[in-house]
Amino acid sequence: MKERQFHILMLLMVVSGLLGGCRESERPEATLSQKSAEGAPATGMGVEPRVDYMKELVVLPEGTDGMQVYFILADQYGQQVKASGHVVFKIIHEGSVLYYKECHISQHDFVDTEVGLGDFERPASLYAFPRISYDQLAYIPKDMFGIAQIEVRVIFTERNGKTVKGSGTHFLQQ
Repeated sequence: MKERQFHILMLLMVVSGLLGGCRESERPEATLSQKSAEGAPATGMGVEPRVDYMKELVVLPEGTDGMQVYFILADQYGQQVKASGHVVFKIIHEGSVLYYKECHISQHDFVDTEVGLGDFERPASLYAFPRISYDQLAYIPKDMFGIAQIEVRVIFTERNGKTVKGSGTHFLQQ
């Protein structure tokens, strides 16, 4: 049963990334100006919850040739929040950028789901990027054992200008 829930979560993350607003930006400055030109969508209080920090940035292996990345935002009290804003997503190896994507996401692109397994299972409101296969990287780094450590960095900027950052590591094994 838990394995099935895990597979459903992974499917939801992939679908949310495909249906969500994240796509490559050819002109980052246009994306930023679009961000400031749009008004904040109304919530029950008329204002989106304020993001204080990135609670989690998770990088998971996805198959033998890819990875899945998602993040969770939180307010000053540690409560998970959904927010609209601009996202910069990078994969870096030894100072070189292997993958770069910018996008604008809406609070509606976040998915309410469960993460973790067994006693560690908990509710989460997360934004999942589409699966990244290793052949999408500028090159596939390797060390002498066929394993390379990469860093994943995400910068989220709310419409009000508040910026939060997260980073995580992942091992590419070829």
